[in-house]
Amino acid sequence: MNRNQRRLDKKPGAPAVPAAAQLLFGQATQQHQAGRLGEAEAAYRQVLAQAPRHADALYLLGVIHHQTGRHSGAADLLSQAVAAKSDAPHMHAALGTVLLALNRPADAVAALQRALALKPDQAEAHTTLGNALKDLGRLDEAITHYESAIALKPDYANAHNSLGYARQAQGRLDEAAGHYRRALALNPRQILAQVNLGKTLMALGDLAGAEAALRQALALDAAHADALNNLGAVLQAQGRTDEATAYLRQAVTLAPDDADAQLNLARVLASDLLVRDPSLLRQALSHAERALALRPGHGATLDALGTILQRLGRLTEAERHFRAALAATPGDAEIVHNLATTVQTLARQDEAEALYRQALALNPDHADARYCLGTTRLAAGDLASGWPDYEARWRGRQLTPFWRPFPVPQWRGESLAGKRLLVWGEQGLGDEILFASLLPDLHRRVTAEGGQLVVECAPRLVGLIGRALPGVVVRAPTSAPGAPTLTDMDLHLPMGSLAGLLRPRLADWYGGAPFLTPRADLAALWRDRLDHLGPGLRVGISWRSGIRRGDRDGAYTTLADYAPVLTLPGVIPVTLQYSAPEEELRPVEQALGRPLHRWPDLDLREDIEGVAALIAALDLVITPPSAVGELAGALGVPCWRLGIDHDWSMLGTGARPWLNTMAVIPAAPHGPAAAGRVALAAQRLLALTGARADHLFPCPSGGVPI
Repeated sequence: MNRNQRRLDKKPGAPAVPAAAQLLFGQATQQHQAGRLGEAEAAYRQVLAQAPRHADALYLLGVIHHQTGRHSGAADLLSQAVAAKSDAPHMHAALGTVLLALNRPADAVAALQRALALKPDQAEAHTTLGNALKDLGRLDEAITHYESAIALKPDYANAHNSLGYARQAQGRLDEAAGHYRRALALNPRQILAQVNLGKTLMALGDLAGAEAALRQALALDAAHADALNNLGAVLQAQGRTDEATAYLRQAVTLAPDDADAQLNLARVLASDLLVRDPSLLRQALSHAERALALRPGHGATLDALGTILQRLGRLTEAERHFRAALAATPGDAEIVHNLATTVQTLARQDEAEALYRQALALNPDHADARYCLGTTRLAAGDLASGWPDYEARWRGRQLTPFWRPFPVPQWRGESLAGKRLLVWGEQGLGDEILFASLLPDLHRRVTAEGGQLVVECAPRLVGLIGRALPGVVVRAPTSAPGAPTLTDMDLHLPMGSLAGLLRPRLADWYGGAPFLTPRADLAALWRDRLDHLGPGLRVGISWRSGIRRGDRDGAYTTLADYAPVLTLPGVIPVTLQYSAPEEELRPVEQALGRPLHRWPDLDLREDIEGVAALIAALDLVITPPSAVGELAGALGVPCWRLGIDHDWSMLGTGARPWLNTMAVIPAAPHGPAAAGRVALAAQRLLALTGARADHLFPCPSGGVPI
């Protein structure tokens, strides 16, 4: 197909070609060989004006159309050429190539088989026929032709690249990588082989090798969209989110109709499980919707869309997309798991549990499904099966990066006599406080058995937990998550595993006594500050946590939703909401005509010692699920938690047995019900304060009944 000049057919009986046309044809082929395609095309047309069935002119004009991307015109011209000269194998091969470019693989196969019947030793035609058969799903036949091409022409780089692609499709990745490397050894500038090698190395788990291959492809062509797309995917797999996002944005800019690039960008934009920037989720949704429009009914895209919608709090839509994804990809354990998490958030616990079990039947090693099944059993009060499954959390997507690989065994409950046990904090600040409520029990056991206890926790909690555990070494983590940790410990334990060891049955939960105390000097300071606010019920409020996923947002409110509380006579409201800008607070204060007390010298996020002293001086805290509530309960301050129905930490009790000064105001986990819970809290407060609000609850009052 790449030869620009053929001898005229001199066989007897061939149509006579006018001499003038023959002269023009020679001039046209010279222009063609020189790369002057416009002049060559004009000359070929002049030839055809004088000799309409001039097969070689039809053929070469068709080649120019193909070279310039006009494949439909090329197919028409080449069809005329083979009609005029049916025994020319190169013309049939060229027609097959163009038909394949037009996404007509079945027609391409017919043309290429005719070419090979006429001349079986065409390596290029074997390779192109293999590509057409591959597109038709006839992979074994395709491989036969690729191997024939290589046998005919061992140094044929394109054939090695195509055979590599076929082996990759078969899952024979090592062989595929070998063929791609052979193609590149023969032609180091073959970008397609370079990109394919990168994809294969990524599938093999060699992310560094994949990155190197894809960067080499981009060194050859910085605007190669597929290389940009796959490099972005490799960088995302390495956790280099910002770099991945930059490359994927370039890819979708260059190739907006590339469904894979759109999907990969959607995934990386939605990759923050904590959703610190909700605007990225909205961008992810746009790209995922574009990917689905380009590839309707695509299971992986429907699954990604469902995940994004779930995190945006659009749970009904998420469920619909997950079910559509399952219809497109039956038996996919990951999609079943994703559907289960949505159903669980919609408070359909029995259905969620059945789906988690289905996911595990499909893939017994699905750690996230195992962990989530554990939480459904804990939520139902079945601690015997719940705690063992809860241990799978460290093999799931969210916590795996934070596992600390100590070179000592994990404690399984055996005797601690003569042993030094390190217990280390995990997950968020609120989780650490909740799990730490069991440390006093552990301390007593370790002491009784003649062992030693060391606790590593968030730096902000070192002082608070240290005062709760006299004689225990309490310190900040001595190594980063994921890094090898050298220590003189004999055993270690992540803090979230304490409950399964110390309180494995519901009967073991005899009540969570307060265990934290504020610093005495700070406690006195905050009692004095609150005294200056006058008599009344000192109520601390928060309305959201730092995790802004939509599937959790249903547990949160806005500050304006607290109007029924803020306007109650006798209530002195104090904000405990960290990261609440003044522009969020002032309009509500102005609208209600009531101040929300706060102090600029207290950092509500970082100064946990100061926050603890402030909370300890309050009569009541009202909060959604957040570290604020856990801290209040741990300090023994009455706390009303605006709960959610699928909260596993309630252990099926309707309360929080970890913290006995916390009451839960339950409601549906999504929609406007969150504001309704605040209204219910206001009703309870009104019943407590009544008409004598001005005379009730002098500070410190001893708290509010729960």
